[in-house]
Amino acid sequence: MKKLSKVLLFIAIVLCISLPLSAAKMMNVTWQWLLNDPYVTSYRYQLDGEADDGWTVVSADTDKYVATGLDPYKDYTLYLQCTYDGTIWSESAKSTAYALLEYVEVPTVEEEPVVEEPAPEPVVEEAPKTADFEVFGYTVNNSWVPGTLTSTSATKGLLSEADVRGFVLYEIEKYGDFLVENVAVEFIPDGFVITYPETEDAALYLPTYKADIEEYVAKLFAPVEEPVVEEIVVEEPVVEEIVEEVVPKTADFEVFGYTVNNSWIPGTLTSTSATKGLLSEADVRGFVLYEVEKYGDLLMLNAAVEFIPDGFVLTYPETEDVRAYLPTYKADIEEYVAMLFAPVEEPVVEEPAPEPVVEEATPETADFTVFGYTVNNSWIPGTLTSTSATKGLLSEADVRDFVLYEVEKYGDLLMLNTAVEFIPDGFVLTYPETEDAAAYLPTYKADIEEYIAKLFAPVEEPVVEEPVVEEVVPETADFEVFGYTVKNSWIPGTLTSTSATKGLLSEADVRGFVLYEVEKYGDLLMLNTAVEFIPDGFVLTYPETEDARAYLPTYKADIEEYVAKLFAPVEEPVVEEVVEVVVEPEVEVVEEPIVPEPVSDIIVTVVTDGVKVAQPEGMVSPAAEKVSKFDVSLSAGADFGFKTGRSYNPTIFPSFSVAGEFRNMFNLGPIGIGSRFDASFIFRPLDGTFIGHDFGFFLNGNNWAVDGTLDAKIMFSLDLEKTRAYLGFGIGYSLASNVSGITSHTGTQVFGFNSAVVATGVLGVQWKLGDTFFLSLEGQGRYFFQSKEYGVGAAVRMGWSF
Repeated sequence: MKKLSKVLLFIAIVLCISLPLSAAKMMNVTWQWLLNDPYVTSYRYQLDGEADDGWTVVSADTDKYVATGLDPYKDYTLYLQCTYDGTIWSESAKSTAYALLEYVEVPTVEEEPVVEEPAPEPVVEEAPKTADFEVFGYTVNNSWVPGTLTSTSATKGLLSEADVRGFVLYEIEKYGDFLVENVAVEFIPDGFVITYPETEDAALYLPTYKADIEEYVAKLFAPVEEPVVEEIVVEEPVVEEIVEEVVPKTADFEVFGYTVNNSWIPGTLTSTSATKGLLSEADVRGFVLYEVEKYGDLLMLNAAVEFIPDGFVLTYPETEDVRAYLPTYKADIEEYVAMLFAPVEEPVVEEPAPEPVVEEATPETADFTVFGYTVNNSWIPGTLTSTSATKGLLSEADVRDFVLYEVEKYGDLLMLNTAVEFIPDGFVLTYPETEDAAAYLPTYKADIEEYIAKLFAPVEEPVVEEPVVEEVVPETADFEVFGYTVKNSWIPGTLTSTSATKGLLSEADVRGFVLYEVEKYGDLLMLNTAVEFIPDGFVLTYPETEDARAYLPTYKADIEEYVAKLFAPVEEPVVEEVVEVVVEPEVEVVEEPIVPEPVSDIIVTVVTDGVKVAQPEGMVSPAAEKVSKFDVSLSAGADFGFKTGRSYNPTIFPSFSVAGEFRNMFNLGPIGIGSRFDASFIFRPLDGTFIGHDFGFFLNGNNWAVDGTLDAKIMFSLDLEKTRAYLGFGIGYSLASNVSGITSHTGTQVFGFNSAVVATGVLGVQWKLGDTFFLSLEGQGRYFFQSKEYGVGAAVRMGWSF
């Protein structure tokens, strides 16, 4: 206990001596916006202004801006604009990251007698004076110049600003307006700087300062004992009397085999269960409400209850004697528990007719089965208990839904005549004793079957009754656009359209086409149709009087028009301007999409000292989605060889490849998932020498071997602003020159070439060179399954993004 008290005193002292703001010294802010306009070619942003020369321009696939090292006491506003052509920009979308901290000035301590004494000589001296002291074994460092005192804890990192603030507020409470009007406090790490009139001498304040710290810490860790300490100092006999009164009296008793511990001092009774963990606050609260119901205002006006683990603390007038209450308290517990666990049997005990009571208490039972599950039913007059024989099958929510279904069906008849109590796997129904529960069971079983049938097949019930089976058969009509098949099926009022190539379309792709159609047809489409997105397509609901077949040619034309416009947004207006006659009317039409709408949703994330602490502006939309892209690239590199069955060391062989990649077809947070297809070729001399090899051998004597591999890979990538890291692995098929030394290709011959099944892998880093070009450095690996041989390589790759 002594060691613990010293540790607590140590913490408290450092809290009081000086606690600077342990809040953040800097703030990092990330603004992220949604890439929801496919025609935008660039964004530009500026912090806290819209100066013409202050903008930073980024490409259209950039969706965030990160500002680091910002002042946490200031607000910062990002101004963001977008453009279609790089010339005309939208209005600014504004998003503010609010300051994490506020400047606080808190006054500090001074003494009245010191104010009147002048101290001219120390004021003249510029060198700071120092005077340290110890409290509770910890050193407080103090240094001052006229008008300023700096006080810190010698044990660094011990105090937080909250600790220092608590001590300062304690001083203000003690000295009041005298302190508030004459000093100001600034919090620093492990302490504070106090500013006071220069005529005062800080040395005179230090003894009071030390005494106040000791007093504050003593009061902080012993709030109840403080008044006792003061009385002990003034009147010694008073201390002895208080010690005698504080000793609690005890009187325990047992109910139902469990011990109840009772201890009290005048005005306070503490009662707990000796078996720990037996009672919850809900158990105690139920007994207290029972007592309140029994004694009414007598208990409410004269007592107060505080719940503690396994019991409660009762506060009552000190003039009352608890000992006289204990027998009643014990009797009330027994009465409450008996009532709680046997509410029906209490009146039965009082009746002087034991034989008929026994007959009534014996419950009748009648079980039945619904959907293969047994429902157990037992009842006595006025009470029916119904549970599932399969334990753990039902939750209270399941039972509650069925009860609400019954209430909806029978209305006031059920509400006015019954009451329901939920129990594990079922319920207890209380009803008028004159009713016979056995007569209700067939209806009860039928209601369960009806409820479950309605629950699991709400739509199919009416369909079975009506002869609508023939109308449900959908009509179909498929068509092709850009080499891809679009499957269409419809029944009156509903058209389902999906891509035959699964995984090709995301919801964002479909949503973009739908918005294009809404923009094209306006209210005609909005007022007459509704769209539901499904994997690889959508379901269109329209008036049943319309014929979907008549819409399909327009639908196909709109897809072709949308895709053409999507991949060539800049070229469309250029074609129209070439025709002289159409220039004037066409220019007016083009002006509307040239000025884009401001970015609607900007997500603000504020981070301080590496910890995310706030998101002042809520996420209205999901995280920014990046449109998938198709890359075509060429590479030239070197393969470091694999075992060829000959005795020479591996050498460097030239390699060449062509690749096509579908990037970011799916996104998992910052990770993009796509696919890549490679056709690669490696040239190897049979004698094992490439560097210094006579090139004539390539043309004479078949001294060179060539193998080509066609493979498909799954690609994982992490896209940054200007760079991209990627990793891929897959499997392919390789053909090599039919030479006995090429032992890696040991499969069957195809067109005179040796074959092999090969696993491939690639790891690389890519840099953007403008909007479409990129350069990559990558490592490559191959493993041949038949021969269990492997090879590694490196290549420089250049490509184009579409």
